[in-house]
Amino acid sequence: AYLASRIPPQKDVSVFSPKSTGKIRESGERLERNDMSLFSFERLVSIYTSIRNNSGQTPKEGEELGRECLLNNVTNLLKIRALESNSADKVTNPKYKFVADKNWVQAIARRIDFDLAVYLAHLERDVD
Repeated sequence: AYLASRIPPQKDVSVFSPKSTGKIRESGERLERNDMSLFSFERLVSIYTSIRNNSGQTPKEGEELGRECLLNNVTNLLKIRALESNSADKVTNPKYKFVADKNWVQAIARRIDFDLAVYLAHLERDVD
């Protein structure tokens, strides 16, 4: 959700695909700063799926990986106010914005052994 709020949708393929991600980093191309933009649940599913597929990790037995798991996580993020729903149509086409502090996100990423820096390296400058 943090990455979806900060990386423009038109850059998803170049940032989250396994082949082009390395090429962009090597070429020095940077994304422009994108301060907390809205994103759809479908985009979140797509980003999550790409990251999960690129990780090379196999799911543990019984681990939830689908839309239901993400929906539960979105609900929890809304409850703790790390995520806001900012669309006029919250029922059929909700849009979200991640509003939690970058330090909190980095702490969570370290706890789950997720290399957030790989994706943040694409941003022109840090967004707090």
